Amino acid sequence: MIDEALAKQKSNYDAEIEKLRKEVQSSKAQKTQTPVPLTVEPVRQPRGPPSNLKTEEDYKNYYVAKILNDLGIYSNEDLDSHYPKKPFQRTNQSTRIDRIESKVDEIGQMTSQFGKMVLENQSGKPLKKSNRTQRYYPFQPIKQENYDYSNNEENSGYNEEDNIWYDDNSDVSLSSNEKKNRYYH
Repeated sequence: MIDEALAKQKSNYDAEIEKLRKEVQSSKAQKTQTPVPLTVEPVRQPRGPPSNLKTEEDYKNYYVAKILNDLGIYSNEDLDSHYPKKPFQRTNQSTRIDRIESKVDEIGQMTSQFGKMVLENQSGKPLKKSNRTQRYYPFQPIKQENYDYSNNEENSGYNEEDNIWYDDNSDVSLSSNEKKNRYYH
């Protein structure tokens, strides 16, 4: 019973594979039949004499050879062999893009490896995160060495009503609004 089921399943798979092969072959045949439009970019020829001419005599010889070529006395092969004209070469953009993409992929892989290394190194350390970029230390009141705090406890220190610190005797006589204005200005 199991053998029959396996044989049936195998025949179904073989039929599927044969069907897929035929589809692939027919699609390949269709692709080869349709002509691919070729785009030919015109190559711009440089104007004037080649850049390898250095002296006036070289220029004269070039122009004489050009005139003889136009008359048919001097062949194109001779002219090209003595004075080669190199067309402006277009850079192959696709190869440049492929190289850039490969470098970007390489940098991405290096970045992910570096990130994994950093996480492995910090796995034993507790992480502390903060949104603040600056540290703030709590304010401590300044205690002067020669100042007698015992006599002036009620007139100096923290004023809960005004929510400010002070230790000057003159502040006691001022009203709360005047004290606020004095400390904020």
